[in-house]
Amino acid sequence: MVILGGRFPPEKPGVGMVRVVALALTVVTGFSGLVYEVAWQKYLAVLLGSHSEATAAVLAIFLGALALGYALFGRVARRLVDRAFEQGRPARLLVTYGCVEMAIGVYAFAFPLAFSGVQALSLALPVADSFFAFGIDVALCALLIGPPAVLMGATVPLLTQGLSRGLEDATRLHALVYATNTAGAFAGALSAAFVLVPWLGLQGAVAAMGGVNLAAGLVLLALGRSERAPVRRDEAAGSSRRPEGLLVFTTVALLSGFAVMTLQVVMNRVGAVSLGASNFTFAMVVATFVLSIAIGSFAVAGLRHIPAAILPVSQWLLVICLLALYPFVEDAPYWAHRIRASFPSEAESFYPFHLAVFAGILGVFVLPLGISGATLPLLFHHLRRQVGDLGQVAGRLYSWNTVGSLLGALVGGYALLHWLDLNHSYRIALFALVVGALLLSLRILARAAWVAVPAAVACGAVLFALPEWSPEKLSAGLFRKREAVNDLTVGPRAFFEAYR
Repeated sequence: MVILGGRFPPEKPGVGMVRVVALALTVVTGFSGLVYEVAWQKYLAVLLGSHSEATAAVLAIFLGALALGYALFGRVARRLVDRAFEQGRPARLLVTYGCVEMAIGVYAFAFPLAFSGVQALSLALPVADSFFAFGIDVALCALLIGPPAVLMGATVPLLTQGLSRGLEDATRLHALVYATNTAGAFAGALSAAFVLVPWLGLQGAVAAMGGVNLAAGLVLLALGRSERAPVRRDEAAGSSRRPEGLLVFTTVALLSGFAVMTLQVVMNRVGAVSLGASNFTFAMVVATFVLSIAIGSFAVAGLRHIPAAILPVSQWLLVICLLALYPFVEDAPYWAHRIRASFPSEAESFYPFHLAVFAGILGVFVLPLGISGATLPLLFHHLRRQVGDLGQVAGRLYSWNTVGSLLGALVGGYALLHWLDLNHSYRIALFALVVGALLLSLRILARAAWVAVPAAVACGAVLFALPEWSPEKLSAGLFRKREAVNDLTVGPRAFFEAYR
């Protein structure tokens, strides 16, 4: 199924079914990846603690390893295709990906034993200085979860390359790989918090996902038998291995990752003061982001024609949507309290209440986050030049986007909050999106530069002039109240005036 250009031979019977099965497996592997992330966070809290610095360290390890995996397997995909072309044999990308998934599954079964060994080593090391001891524990955690996280970066580049039929088909296929994998991650985020970890425990949840990865790997090995040898490259399709505009598009990918992760951390904090700082709140916020991103990517997969202007226009629309939401974020405690007061304080209302909260968060953020979910597939569409480079292009984009997410988690979401308030981090994230929209406008809509530059300046001025979020509203502590503390029909402004 790996084509390097030129004419495409007729497909063998069942090749379309191979794609369907492979895409279904990306849902499964995305599901397991988020369950691992949740379980690892709880495991490593034993070593590092549950304070914000420890949480940031674990997230940094995971995202950093994932970024490395994207870049690494993007190059692996390119080399496999080149060797296959030279030797006139199938590239075996699905087989390679199957081996990767099986390796993740094997590691999952060994994880509890590896964790016990790392924990024993941490306790045995005679380190007196607490800061130095924390650094050693972070390094041990990197050795523990870094390898499987790197392997998780294989999904997008290997399957984008392995399942694409040609350049015209590549964008849709890539968007489907990203969307299905992200949709699985959405289900994994909720299932881990509400079902798997509570019912099976950490070790049981990790072992169950290990079995899932092993099974997925075996199916992929079987699917790999349908791969065909690549045909001759069509040099007219473009022979440069460095796509035109790569710097601009990878910069936008980085800025997008930074902005989205910063916003996610901000919304986690807003969720904590509105609903309480629980694993369930965190899971619902993460699931909202992940599902919305999947919806945006599915939307790109459904487009029959992708105009060049849709990418910069979508980024400006994203900025406008998030600007429009800014004044209402400080009212989140009121709306959470209003939903809470609508349900009785009984065990039976636990799931209906959280479902209502999730639906509310999703309804607010699905449009802007859906647009952000379309960004990477649209960037990929502009960068694709040669079928043999599809995996490497995807790897580069997702690597830089994940680096941006890492910076958003550490800088925008944690470091800046030591000196700035939540509303400042929100505005910084929007400014990053404005810069990205400007870069894309200058690159793609050169004739509209005279409009893009003033628009960016105007957005910057608006961001600077936005009012602060009310500390009294965000710190009201309404999530502690099970019953309505005042008339909830009067709206947030009148409610807080009466409450104060």
